[in-house]
Amino acid sequence: MKFSVVIPVFNGESVIERAIESVAEQSFRDFELIVVNDGSTDRTEATVNSVCSNYPLLIWKQVVTSNQGRSHARNLGIKKARGDFICFLDADDTFFQNHLVEFHEATKLFPRISCFFADSNVKTTGAAWNKYTSFLDRLLARGEFYELRNNYVIFSKLLPNFLVEGSLIPMCSTAIKKQALIAIGFFDESYSSSEDFDLWFRLSLQYRFVAIKKSLSTVYHHDNNTSHPSQKSINISKQLQVTRGLIAKSQDFEDPGLTLRLVNKESTLFGELLYHTSCQSFGRLWYLVKSNKSLVSKHKLRTLKSLARALLKRT
Repeated sequence: MKFSVVIPVFNGESVIERAIESVAEQSFRDFELIVVNDGSTDRTEATVNSVCSNYPLLIWKQVVTSNQGRSHARNLGIKKARGDFICFLDADDTFFQNHLVEFHEATKLFPRISCFFADSNVKTTGAAWNKYTSFLDRLLARGEFYELRNNYVIFSKLLPNFLVEGSLIPMCSTAIKKQALIAIGFFDESYSSSEDFDLWFRLSLQYRFVAIKKSLSTVYHHDNNTSHPSQKSINISKQLQVTRGLIAKSQDFEDPGLTLRLVNKESTLFGELLYHTSCQSFGRLWYLVKSNKSLVSKHKLRTLKSLARALLKRT
C-alpha cells in the first residue's frame, strides 16, 4: 500500500466529517485511512463510523484510545499503518482532491527521498490571527538553501539551519516514509505543542526534503486552535521547552552552528516569554524569573531588554 492517512481526533464531531470526506474523495486510491480517536467524550466515534460507512470502497479503521494527546495518537496511527508513506491530517483541516496523486508523482520522480511536503492554503476566522495565506514562500524567503526544478523544491543539507526560526511545514501537507519516522523515534510524546517543529527538525538532520510548489490542503485557523494568539505566553513556553530539548541533543549535530542558532532562538523565546508575562502580571513574572534562574543567567541581556520593554509599555 502506498499511503496511510492518519487523523488524530479529540472531541471533533463538528469537524471530522469534512476531514474524512476530503480523504475519501481522493483521486488516487492506493491508500488507507486511520482515524485515531484520542479518548473523545462527544459523538466523534459514532460520526466517524457513520461517515466512513458512506464510502464502500474506502479502506479505513478507527482506533479508539484513552486521551493521551495528539503526539501519542499520531504515533499510534504510524504503528498501525500499512502504507509506505504516512500523510497526516488534523481533524479540522482538509485535503485537496489531488493531494495523494501529487505526492505519488513526487515519490516516483524522487525515489530516494523520504520526506515530502507541499504548501497549504490558510483560512482564518477571527481578527487575532496573522493574515498569512500560505507557508512555502515564507520558508523559501529565508535564504538560498534549495534548488528549484519545475514544480519542485529540492532542499539542501542546510535545511535545519533555516527550520530553526520555525518549521513552516504544514502538518496536513506532508508525506513521510514510515521507516524514516520509526528511525528517528516518532513524535516526542512529552510535547503538547510545537511537536511538529521538533519532528521536522530531527528528520531534516538525517533526511533530504523535497517540496511540491502547490497547495494541497487547507488549514483552518479558528478560535479553538491550540496555537491561537490569545494563548501567546503558553505557546511560547511550549516552544521554549522544545527548543531546550533540541539543545540538549545538540552534541549529536554535525554542524556546530546549529547549536548556536538554537541557543539564539532560546534567548529570543525567553525574552518574548518574559515580556508577555510581565504585561499580564508582575507576580507571574517574578515566579517565571525565580523558576528559570539558569535561563536568566544565560540570557542576561535579553532578560533586561524584555523587562525594560514591558515597563515602558506600562508607563
